[in-house]
Amino acid sequence: MDTNRFASRIMSAFRWVTTSDLRALFLLFVVALLLRVPFITHPPVTEFDEVVYVDYSIAMLSGTPFIDIHPPLARMLFSEAARGSVPQTTPMLLLTVSRQFEGFPFERVRMLMILIGSLLPLAVYLTGRALLYTPRMALLIGLFVAFDNALIIYSRVILPDMMLLVFHFLALGLTFLSIGTTHTTRRRIFMLLAALSIGCALSIKWTALGMFGLVLLIFIVWRRFSAAIVVATIALLVYVGIFMLSLMIYFPHGGISQNNFPTPQGIIWNTHIAFPDTKNFGAVLRFIPAYTRAMYQMNYDPLVLSQGSVAQAPSSWPLGDNYIVFWSSPDRSATIHVTGNRALWVFTFLAFLFNLVWISCRAIKKLPLNITKTEVLLITGYAANYLPFFLLARPMYIYHYFTALIMLVILLPIILPRINATLVSVTKDSMFSSALLFLGALIIFADALFLLPTTYGF
Repeated sequence: MDTNRFASRIMSAFRWVTTSDLRALFLLFVVALLLRVPFITHPPVTEFDEVVYVDYSIAMLSGTPFIDIHPPLARMLFSEAARGSVPQTTPMLLLTVSRQFEGFPFERVRMLMILIGSLLPLAVYLTGRALLYTPRMALLIGLFVAFDNALIIYSRVILPDMMLLVFHFLALGLTFLSIGTTHTTRRRIFMLLAALSIGCALSIKWTALGMFGLVLLIFIVWRRFSAAIVVATIALLVYVGIFMLSLMIYFPHGGISQNNFPTPQGIIWNTHIAFPDTKNFGAVLRFIPAYTRAMYQMNYDPLVLSQGSVAQAPSSWPLGDNYIVFWSSPDRSATIHVTGNRALWVFTFLAFLFNLVWISCRAIKKLPLNITKTEVLLITGYAANYLPFFLLARPMYIYHYFTALIMLVILLPIILPRINATLVSVTKDSMFSSALLFLGALIIFADALFLLPTTYGF
């Protein structure tokens, strides 16, 4: 009886939270923050590629030109978070793990990432509500994202990927809000915000091209051709504008880039390119394509690629069947493993496969498919943010799957009723089916808590 009363109170509290979008968003933010804040200063040395972005921030604040393989927005934000507290000099691009920060305000920059990472579940909730999911289902998928251990780790380190994800799903949610409203002013505001978001995503990593294409496709499918053109134009202008802003703020007088990459073989690969004086506007505009070419060449330079860890095949990503060692203590007694919430990753992928089989069976039996344009677009979004990685001739890692993973999480409110109906038809017991799905959700949350020691590095 006491157990039933406790469960009843939990469900009552859940219903109370989901009667207001603001309450649901507040709960998501608090839960995400509580999972990401603990032990922010541990370890007090660089994790994985943090060493690169620490050096980039110091170089930018000292006005030392360099070339990065990614666009500049993330390192601009890192630099501004560290402004006023960086050391005067430091060796550039010594690609070593567990390097001391040497006075760099890493706590402050990591806290920025924690705040940004805590916004991702809110962006997923926004997308769910834009897709007309109930507040309860939108809250559930937001909580799944909040409780994924790989996403928790990437919210706690000085790396650009979490920024990319937040802008991805802000753009997606705002796009669906734009096509879903008949109010002209709101439609235009949402469209503008979606364009700015996807432009910012492109200014962090080129892997945003998958989401960029999806956003344009959504407008095209809804026959908003002019909106697609406007969004593409604004996004590209944002991309160029952020590049120009980075040059004017950090390298106003130009100079020669100073990139040095020590390889295990002792070979030094250098990229030297002349940055223009930003007083010459035409030279700045001509420089951006030249810099972009250098970025592309650098992405595929064998010596640069040799610095990476051993990559995992994209085929192993959906089931979370791999991990990245971000950090290990000197005696190897403590580690930080980037591994996803295995229960969540396996469940979402198996649910996706079930959905494909369900659709195929209905097609074979010539039954109504009962699928919407939205569902087709979400499946397309998953494919666009996953399948291209099989074609790229450079190392790819599990974090490249994050966008595709979240696309599957967003699909769950569409797939779960079909799974439930199938279970009911097999078991003839609706309560058993509901209990089984509820148990699955509990296992996902429990798995996240079980993995926390390797998430925090203890």
